Amino acid sequence: MQNTVKQYKAILAKRNALSHAMGVLSYDSETAMPKNGAPHMAETMAILSEESYKLQVNDEVRALLEKLNANSESLDEITRREVEEELKQLKKLENVPIEEYAAYSRLIS
Repeated sequence: MQNTVKQYKAILAKRNALSHAMGVLSYDSETAMPKNGAPHMAETMAILSEESYKLQVNDEVRALLEKLNANSESLDEITRREVEEELKQLKKLENVPIEEYAAYSRLIS
């Protein structure tokens, strides 16, 4: 089970890094982005959003989350709650096509 938790935490760390990068870019777009940089920023945000989506919605992540959830009694309280929330989020995101997810990110950036 420890190996499964490590795999899950590694994926979560990658997603958090992408989220952090997107946050920094978003801040930059509000404060210091060049005048004509909006189209490039929007495309960059769409690409990063797509990568984040791929890290959330895939068979490997689903299998890890289901395995962890099935063995939740062996998890610490924080990890158990994270897994519950991740499964909820996964079920929601699976209904959104990746193209629409990226297009929405491009639109709001």
